[in-house]
Amino acid sequence: MHGDEKKRGSLKITLMMYLLPPFGEAGWTFYLLNSPLIRALLAAATALITCLLLGSWAIAKLQALRLKQTVRDDGPRTHLAKQGTPTMGGLLVLGCITLACLVWADPACGSVWLMMIVIVGFGAVGLYDDFQKIRRQNTRGLSARGKLIWMFGIGGLAVFAHAAGFSGIPFATHLTIPLMPAPYARLELPLWLYLPFALTLLVGTANAVNLTDGLDGLAVGTIFVGACAFLVLTQTASVSGGNAVADASLTNGSRIAELAVPCGAIVGACLGFFKYNRHPARVFLGDVGSLALGGALGLLPILTKHELLTAILHGVFLAEALSVMAQVAAFKLTGKRVLRMAPLHHHLELSGWPETRVVTCLWAVSALLAALALLSTLLH
Repeated sequence: MHGDEKKRGSLKITLMMYLLPPFGEAGWTFYLLNSPLIRALLAAATALITCLLLGSWAIAKLQALRLKQTVRDDGPRTHLAKQGTPTMGGLLVLGCITLACLVWADPACGSVWLMMIVIVGFGAVGLYDDFQKIRRQNTRGLSARGKLIWMFGIGGLAVFAHAAGFSGIPFATHLTIPLMPAPYARLELPLWLYLPFALTLLVGTANAVNLTDGLDGLAVGTIFVGACAFLVLTQTASVSGGNAVADASLTNGSRIAELAVPCGAIVGACLGFFKYNRHPARVFLGDVGSLALGGALGLLPILTKHELLTAILHGVFLAEALSVMAQVAAFKLTGKRVLRMAPLHHHLELSGWPETRVVTCLWAVSALLAALALLSTLLH
């Protein structure tokens, strides 16, 4: 690669590189902002400040439009007080993430565009689901089948675009087994098996996050932890070329590192939204927020080649999803329930735990699992 091609391949052109002084490629700003990690931190700050500034205004608008939460009548009795709380606060979160990515991300990086396709696409599905719930004044929105069809369609577009090379990141069909030493950690899969696995991981993660969004601050806090972990993983994956993706060039590695910018935007938006979503919540994410952010957390391991690591990193989301599956399976097979109520956080509530205790404990578990997941990457 010639010198000029190296320069064009390594330098990231963003909107702010030409708006901040000194201007142009010769200025120190241009070279400082060439670092994806620096821009990730700036994206986090942008999303955080925007969310804090617009939060009260957005809640007032949601109240004026009567976009209010409908609480399931078979849930914990303490949740009846949440009836009428504004929902669809995920619109604010997605707006802050989109703004931060438009300002600080490299527009020539396909992996960032794939992230935005999934975030906006899954958010649109959740938005329609939320509107249906509000219109019908119950907790039944878009049918499960309809929701899955749309999510698999949007997710399939992102996964196949990545396989076709749109992301600019080397595509590989192997899986890396966590907590295994390097010689034994690689599991090769044929393309016909990897693609449905990746798509199921993407859609499954989004739905697991959606199931977790049932207590004040629970989903936002666990999403925050996951996004922080992936912010770190995007930097380590760029050094190793995508976690053992062979022959990854500097340009390909930098495209993985660029994913730190949307990760930073998610971190900042979740932190800002937590001010309004903590107990007692003034606004809820709604499906528009939980499906969009869950989709982002589902696509990141595919792009960074950490698919199996999410079983550890997203352990809380996995436990919530498995609790629902176990409850349904047990009731259909035996007519009995294994939990007082599914998902898991409702079972803990009905077991006598206060809502705030459930939330803080699951946050702590999520943070510990994220630390374990990050440490496990040192084996590779």
